[in-house]
Amino acid sequence: MAENKRITLILPVYKPSVKWDITIIERYKELQEETNTPLNIVIVNDGSAGETYKHGKAVLQSALPQINFIENEINHGKGYALRCGVTKTEADIYVLTDIDLPYTCGSMKKLIDELSAGADIVIGNRDSSYYQKVSGFRSLLSKSLRFFIRNTLKIPFDDTQCGLKGFNRKGKEIFIKTTINRYLFDMEFIMKAVRNKTIQIKAVPVYLRPGIHLSKMPFKILLHESGNFIKLLINQRK
Repeated sequence: MAENKRITLILPVYKPSVKWDITIIERYKELQEETNTPLNIVIVNDGSAGETYKHGKAVLQSALPQINFIENEINHGKGYALRCGVTKTEADIYVLTDIDLPYTCGSMKKLIDELSAGADIVIGNRDSSYYQKVSGFRSLLSKSLRFFIRNTLKIPFDDTQCGLKGFNRKGKEIFIKTTINRYLFDMEFIMKAVRNKTIQIKAVPVYLRPGIHLSKMPFKILLHESGNFIKLLINQRK
């Protein structure tokens, strides 16, 4: 059961918003009450150097003694940061999400429960309500990608880009072999996992917390990720 597992949240941070530290403290306490089990937090700094980050780090270290920080001086991308955090951490269950912990505690508990019950990898699956909280372009992009994954790549888990997923030690071995440093690391991870017939993968419905509105995706990143997308397609056909 979960109470016998070492559970660690891995959170990447880059140029955080004001009061990001307060958000983590509040969400952490809620999640610990929801799961009724000790939780560790590892925050991977992906090149943040401003006062907002430094102040938040000091507040978090004081309020949550169990928190650990990994410092990367240069920004490499979300995939790199999470891979770094997972590689340098020992746990039974790893939960990956964003620095503002945008998903409900109930959603995170479902994921942890499935991993505790024996699943190797658990990924979040977003419903239609998610797309009401993002821009029209981002919604279209996400839905189109899911359609492509489902109908062209024939992967049974089409929501590879959901910002909430977790895995056990078997899943970790696959995750640390990913190579994409930015956003499509999620897709690469699921594609590698699906090929491994010994891995049990499950999807659980997840929901955003009230008041969460996700930011726009910069065009520069979209352009860069299009190259990674082509690489994944080529590797899929090999």
